[in-house]
Amino acid sequence: MKLTFSFLFALAGLHSVIVQAQSQENCEADAKEINEYYRGEPYDNDVTSWLQSSDVREIHPNEPITMDFRPDRLNVLLDDDDNIKNAGCY
Repeated sequence: MKLTFSFLFALAGLHSVIVQAQSQENCEADAKEINEYYRGEPYDNDVTSWLQSSDVREIHPNEPITMDFRPDRLNVLLDDDDNIKNAGCY
């Protein structure tokens, strides 16, 4: 019985690692696409409609943000006119 529970916990941990890696890959792909094709463009539904990242944070100028590192979170930095300046995963 103990072996079964240990095995199930190990599988759950492995699943968590796989999901995290996939989320990070989605974030990096989204950031690359935004930086290559949407930099300087307005941040609107045209951009957000195709994003695969599950966690997206818009960062406006002079807006306070938390400094926690989350490699699966897409951060989109905007200028004063809500145009995209940069995107990254952190």
